[in-house]
Amino acid sequence: MFKKLGSIKFTIVLLILLVASSILGTLVPQGGTDNQYREKYGENLYSFMKNIQLIDVYHSYWYTALLAIFCVNLIACSTLNLKPLINILKNKNYMSDSIELNKLPSYIEIPLKSKTDKVKSNDISQQIKDVFTHSFYKLKYSDDDKGIYYYEKGKIGRLGPLITHASIVVILLGGMLVSILGFNDYINVPVGQTADVPHANFKIRADDFKAEFYPNSQTPKEYTSKLTIIDNGVEKITKSIEVNKPLKYRGISFYQSSYGALDSAASDSVSIELSKKSPDKTSSEVIGTYDISIGHDIQVPNTQLTIKLADYVLDFVRDDSGNVSSRTNEPNNPAALIELYDGKDLKYKSWIFQKFPGFHAEKESEYSLKFVSTGSSEGTSTGYYTGLQVSKSPFLSVVWIGFLLMVTGMFLSFYMQYKRIWVKIGKDKIEVGGSSYKNRAGFDKELARVNALFK
Repeated sequence: MFKKLGSIKFTIVLLILLVASSILGTLVPQGGTDNQYREKYGENLYSFMKNIQLIDVYHSYWYTALLAIFCVNLIACSTLNLKPLINILKNKNYMSDSIELNKLPSYIEIPLKSKTDKVKSNDISQQIKDVFTHSFYKLKYSDDDKGIYYYEKGKIGRLGPLITHASIVVILLGGMLVSILGFNDYINVPVGQTADVPHANFKIRADDFKAEFYPNSQTPKEYTSKLTIIDNGVEKITKSIEVNKPLKYRGISFYQSSYGALDSAASDSVSIELSKKSPDKTSSEVIGTYDISIGHDIQVPNTQLTIKLADYVLDFVRDDSGNVSSRTNEPNNPAALIELYDGKDLKYKSWIFQKFPGFHAEKESEYSLKFVSTGSSEGTSTGYYTGLQVSKSPFLSVVWIGFLLMVTGMFLSFYMQYKRIWVKIGKDKIEVGGSSYKNRAGFDKELARVNALFK
């Protein structure tokens, strides 16, 4: 059973399954809303895809199981090859009188013009030794009386495949731990306000925000946020962050992700009207109008519905990369990113626009949402919120250790080939034979250097 787990055939089958799964994860959009999948695939196919976690392939139980089985396969494969490898590394039976050099993979015979005596034999052996030591070979065995010598180098290179296999296991295990125990979320915190940190029991406050723009443009050149961590009512740490220079606390990193402008009243709430469509979707009944703070959600009374205001900009614009920001600090095109949950299921996620209520509306949804107002009047002063990426990647160091092991294993495999050379100096000829784990052509050139000495 263990041999089957470590077989190459089983490895090939697992790799094919992993590649096919990754292709599925690429072809099927990941992380969409329920209504988007229903509209594209239909109710029946969507239900099937959801049940087998095809809409979240890389976090699915079966994809994780495939990775775990692949790890077991690599461990079994390495274990089966470990004993022969140890025997090779421990082997000190370098030479015997019965070895036939002409039967080795590489062999040259050099005739001598005159017969050699002991003194001349020692001179020849020293010349040969100089050639091989110049190429970093070590003399592991010598018998001057019999004229027998054994050289080798790169024995440690035989550990390369084993270390490479171990590195893949470490990377996969680290990745699975990060995926299971880590998270990646986004929050928007208006300047001067405090927000709960996702998946944690402390808060974060945005003390200040500064944006520097290119001349005669609303394109940001640089933007920074001054943040304070509040744990159990105590201010623990204050730091200014910018893109790629995060604040870290208790294993959680806060990255500068985005920002947006909002007016002073809008920073408190945005009014959203929720309606339920009739079965024929020709009319709708208003359920209620709710004031929602940015980055927060509200429970719709007497239902399992939750409305979350994920983002808000005064003057909506989307760049070529799909990033949303505010073109100006004026409410020319107010837009809100709304998420509607039924229990834990995301039913609706879309930008809705105060001045264009029908734009981006989800036609298949049984609910409709309307951006009623920002709760502000024209001429009020504007402020900013800072958009933070909140992430935790426990055991990420394990992944980096895995990559370090992989570089080491590949270096040993490609640049430390195990090479062995035997030399016999007779009275009228010199025999040189050897074997190389890899790069046979380069190895033959090294042997040819000995031949060049006696021409």
